[in-house]
Amino acid sequence: MKRKQNTKVGNVNKRDETRKIKTKERGITLIALIVTIIVLIILAVVSINAIFGADGLVAQARKTDLIVKFTVYIEEKKNYDSEKKYEDSDYNEESLNAGRTTLAYNTQEDTGGNIQTVIPSMDDEYAGMFEIIKGEFYLYAASELEREVATELGIQVSPYLIEDGVLLSANANLGLQTENGVVTLPERVTEIGQGAFSGVTGLKEVIIPGTVKVIDRDAFSYNTEIEKITIEDGVLSIGENAFRHCASLKEVVMPDSVISIGSEAFRSCTNLTTVQLSNNLTGLTSWQFSGCSNLTTINIPTNLTNIGDNAFSSCYKLDNITIPASCTSITASAFLSCNNLYNLTIDKANQYYEVEDGIIYRKDNSTLIMLAPMAEAKTVTIREGIKSLGSSALAMCKSMTTLNLPSSLSSITGETFETVQLLETINFPNGNNTYTVEDGYLYSNGGKTLVYVVPTKTTINIKETVETIGNNAINGPKVIEVIIPDNVTTINGSIFKNTTKLKK
Repeated sequence: MKRKQNTKVGNVNKRDETRKIKTKERGITLIALIVTIIVLIILAVVSINAIFGADGLVAQARKTDLIVKFTVYIEEKKNYDSEKKYEDSDYNEESLNAGRTTLAYNTQEDTGGNIQTVIPSMDDEYAGMFEIIKGEFYLYAASELEREVATELGIQVSPYLIEDGVLLSANANLGLQTENGVVTLPERVTEIGQGAFSGVTGLKEVIIPGTVKVIDRDAFSYNTEIEKITIEDGVLSIGENAFRHCASLKEVVMPDSVISIGSEAFRSCTNLTTVQLSNNLTGLTSWQFSGCSNLTTINIPTNLTNIGDNAFSSCYKLDNITIPASCTSITASAFLSCNNLYNLTIDKANQYYEVEDGIIYRKDNSTLIMLAPMAEAKTVTIREGIKSLGSSALAMCKSMTTLNLPSSLSSITGETFETVQLLETINFPNGNNTYTVEDGYLYSNGGKTLVYVVPTKTTINIKETVETIGNNAINGPKVIEVIIPDNVTTINGSIFKNTTKLKK
């Protein structure tokens, strides 16, 4: 029994040993398989890299293809120059400009061709990436390999910082500026980004092609040396402050493709003399040409519907404006301080406004909008029926000493008289149920509210019944003393705004 039992144990041990050997063999086989797979993968990667890597066969083939293609482009451009020189000895190859949609040379603005006219073999893909500017090839490269090949062949790689068609703000933007300060924007730019050229120096002329659709805010602001801007047909909008404080800018001509101009777009362009607006503009917003102190000529588009706050304020030399029939809104400050605007007319077909004796009225006779300089006589009479005077309505009446107001007037504030300095007398020839006048003091509310005091007085003694002193009620530059009665409980803002001599 004991011997049999040992036999069983021996058999079990043999089976265990056999299993261990087989397991070990399988482990070795699996490791070998893994090693084999890794080796194969390494070999595959090496082979793939040799074919497709940066220095692989495919990359080398791609580079060779680009070298051949770009070299052909260079040779075809040389052939074009030679043929043009043969046809015309005055042909100047340094004047050649060509892009996807344009071709020009010498003094011709457009010959009707494009870059594929110069380079017949150029496919459409590269027609949008290559430009010839002043006779030089430029490539707006999409890949490092294209930039590398272009550089090797002497093709200029564009210095512009462009992202998805937007020309961004960067010093590199001046890379194509000529010695004369001229910048011609590339055709692939569809938007001049915010502040792209703001405050740069040396920039004197800018040519914006029609492929640009948007000139963003502050794009060229504070460029004090810019003298000329050419905006070609195709540009749609000019943003806020786009050319603000371009103090050397003299002339602006914009195509009819422009449909909007942002506020303050040309503010304080102090040497600007002539502006040709797009006929498709429908509105002028606030301060767009304010401070253009040398502006003499501007056309108002026939489809314009509104002229906003201070749109032309302080355009001191502006002497001729015709407001079209389409205009439905004119703010009282639109022409503030336009002291030479003696020829302001409104189309008779306009249903909202009319001019009489240099005064702009609403046709429903409800409001006086403004008095043009042609009405700055010493005596100004506002016609009957007018109910309201705008806040800047009398701003240009620099010589007015006597003001005759209508019995119909029911709304007027001290702001209306803010810039009036020579006024001595206010009258209501036909009386008035809202206001009373006593020796240059204008009262309302049965004498409880002081609306205004003429600015020529040196001592102001407000009567005892007054409880409220209105905005800008006292702003005369000659005022030395003001006596306010005990009944006054409310004094509104800007009461002593211009009283520089006030002592007591």
